[in-house]
Amino acid sequence: MKFGNIGDSVIFPENRPEMPPPAEIGRVRVIRLPGALASGECLGAGFLRKKRHNDLIRWRTPNFVLVLVLHGRGLYADSRGREYPLRAGSIFVRLPDLEHSNYVDETSDYLECYLEIGPRLFQALNDLNLLLTAPPVHEIDLAEAPELPRRIWHLGWQLSYASDDGLAGCLAAMTALLGDIRKLSRAMTPGEKYRDLVELACRELSRNFAEDYSIRKFCRHHSVGYENFRKLFRARIGMAPWDYRIRCRMENAVMLLRNGDLTLKEIAEQLGYHSPYEFSAQFKRKFGISPSGY
Repeated sequence: MKFGNIGDSVIFPENRPEMPPPAEIGRVRVIRLPGALASGECLGAGFLRKKRHNDLIRWRTPNFVLVLVLHGRGLYADSRGREYPLRAGSIFVRLPDLEHSNYVDETSDYLECYLEIGPRLFQALNDLNLLLTAPPVHEIDLAEAPELPRRIWHLGWQLSYASDDGLAGCLAAMTALLGDIRKLSRAMTPGEKYRDLVELACRELSRNFAEDYSIRKFCRHHSVGYENFRKLFRARIGMAPWDYRIRCRMENAVMLLRNGDLTLKEIAEQLGYHSPYEFSAQFKRKFGISPSGY
């Protein structure tokens, strides 16, 4: 099922598969409901020019929405009341069932585009670490990624006119877009200057598992406070440093098990576990199945 012409918005024009100049864009959007209506799943995209200051106040949505500001200024307030300024290149998210507000500077000729997915698809992509979720506001250099708005427009056009069978291609394009935006974005936090340090920590945490690794030593070596760095790491990666190391260990465990060349004891030693029992217990907590069962 397809929905367009929502409120004062219209569906993507059939004769405009490519994005027109931003000055010509008003309010266009589309949402498709694939499969059974009771599933609550959807795929959506749109471009919205906004002139009302109080855009969405204490808003909740069952879906995940990623918004990219193309022009103008505004403000985003999360569920705790923390405020983030919005400008061209800002990306903010509406998380399922999480209250938030956003405001528009009505004198700034505000224009945004967005992508929308349903709750179960959100959960699946979030589990794969493909989505921006924390913090709720990021930014991207539009000059370095001018194709992103054009890709969002084309996906909206595809959603408007694809057959039900063609929605699989739209889903693939949506997933690729969300993943690329995550890779290109950077968190709007006071610790942005530590971005390279977080990436260095990720590289070190994802290798040499048989060696003891201390994030405290890492922080001392780079003259950064331990607790502060843990917060910055979580804001950037979405998890604590040690949880990230465990995830990398488990990813390597899966590859080693698939190769089938090593015993469980040898795999445990290679991944830095004191015993195969410790390795098996953590593997089962992660995947719900033992390494031997896998």
